[in-house]
Amino acid sequence: QKQEFDSNKQYASEILAILLQSSAKNQLKFGEKNGVELLLRAVAQYRKKEPENEDEAETVENVFDALCSSLLTEENKKEFLIAEGVELMIILLKAKTKVHGG
Repeated sequence: QKQEFDSNKQYASEILAILLQSSAKNQLKFGEKNGVELLLRAVAQYRKKEPENEDEAETVENVFDALCSSLLTEENKKEFLIAEGVELMIILLKAKTKVHGG
């Protein structure tokens, strides 16, 4: 299911990344609310598609930042493994898109 990009997603992703960077309590609550899986779903859509513009690319970067920050807790690391996050990251690294930083 294709979702359109809008600036609200960009702002929300930036705020989320900031909130998760600054607080273990936020990281834990985020994990309790299924946040790790939701971020993996957001990233998964870029397996085969490029961000369409700079704003969307920044949003993807913010989502990765939020995901990395959320993985600072053991509980969220477990959820990441259960949700096959490692496998998704490998797919993204192998993909011929710029999402993996190449």
